[in-house]
Amino acid sequence: MGYRCENCGQPAAPGDVSCWHCGRPFAQPVPGQPAVSGKAASRPPEVTLYASLTAGLVVAAMILMVLLGRQPLVQLTSSAPLPPDWQTITDSQQRFTLNLPQSWVWWNSQAEQQQAAFTAQRQNDVDLGVAMRPWGQLVNDLTVTLVATAGDEAGPFLVVAYSKLLNRLSTQQALAAVQQSGLAVVSAAYVPDFDKSHLAISLDVDGGDQTWRCDQQFVNGRNDAWLAAVCAPVEGYGRAQSTVQVLLSSFQVLRPG
Repeated sequence: MGYRCENCGQPAAPGDVSCWHCGRPFAQPVPGQPAVSGKAASRPPEVTLYASLTAGLVVAAMILMVLLGRQPLVQLTSSAPLPPDWQTITDSQQRFTLNLPQSWVWWNSQAEQQQAAFTAQRQNDVDLGVAMRPWGQLVNDLTVTLVATAGDEAGPFLVVAYSKLLNRLSTQQALAAVQQSGLAVVSAAYVPDFDKSHLAISLDVDGGDQTWRCDQQFVNGRNDAWLAAVCAPVEGYGRAQSTVQVLLSSFQVLRPG
């Protein structure tokens, strides 16, 4: 068990000097070896010149991207090609997009015409807490904005949520929170990718009457952290795995949160 804040009980990563959740300073840095950068070696003038030119080109490219629009390129990994009978879903506030099978039913909390159905779905059909563990246990502002189901009680379901408090977590702190959650962690890793860098997490979660395999993407934005989670019963996960992979690979934050 790793170190936890004495004030709020939240996990801390090696090298932390204060709590990411409540801000309380620690008496001394959390024991362990954090990832740190060594002292930069001296470089010859030619390298410095080329580095300066490269930096200038990067800045110019960034300015051009801003002028062309803030929304990033939507990507889909080559390992999970989009089937032809899927639909593209974009959040009503243009915050994210993803692809779903045509047979799936979905509800967006921000769409005025869907709010009543969204509330009913939350209350009756889907245990959203399963999909949001352990994040919903760490903070009280994790807000569900989209729910989708395969239309089968025993089938997979999707939850998309966001949180400002979770955005305070560094990658290392988020991984530490997962590992110290007490859940059965199948895998947890950071996946670097242009406009799609995220934590890829797979958990087995006890839902009371059955155990769920929940695959998650945790994405840090500018102000909000985003969670996309797809859960399926462990017994039927093998049949749903390809659908889960394609669905999560299509999830893209359109506007930095």
